[in-house]
Amino acid sequence: MRPLKLTLEGFVGVRDGMKRESVTLDLEALPDGLIALTGPNGAGKTTLMDNLHPYPIMPSRASKLSVDAFSYWDHICGTSALKELEWEHDGIRYRSSFTFRKPGKTGKAEYYLAYRDVDGTWRPVSLPDGTVSDGKAESYNRCVEAINGSLETFFTSVFSAQNRRPLASYGAG
Repeated sequence: MRPLKLTLEGFVGVRDGMKRESVTLDLEALPDGLIALTGPNGAGKTTLMDNLHPYPIMPSRASKLSVDAFSYWDHICGTSALKELEWEHDGIRYRSSFTFRKPGKTGKAEYYLAYRDVDGTWRPVSLPDGTVSDGKAESYNRCVEAINGSLETFFTSVFSAQNRRPLASYGAG
């Protein structure tokens, strides 16, 4: 999984750390090699890093690696927010879109996963068992895990988040 482009709108870390309502990080426009995010504490670096993957969790903010141990509602501000991540896996370009709306006391979240067809059209991901990414968290999670593996495996072996146990600390057995 290779992140390509991230857009965040309505996130507390972006508003408080960067003093703006939205940010887009285009990783494709950057040169090959090691990339560093620099800035003082509280500048929004962790918010960016926590969202450079397709899973519905900000791993450094979760009490454990489980979507049940995390709520985006604690990290968004205002009545709406958006996370849009374009990423690539096995030569296929995907787009994860999370939308959050809270016009009143209760909020609504939608999670979509699309892939870019050979003609450039974005289409919903569908699995051989008939599961289609339809905006529901359950179908989104099933689609992402079919492509990238389980959340636990991904964050243990592929994505090293701040304050998380590194792969090297696990013993054999």
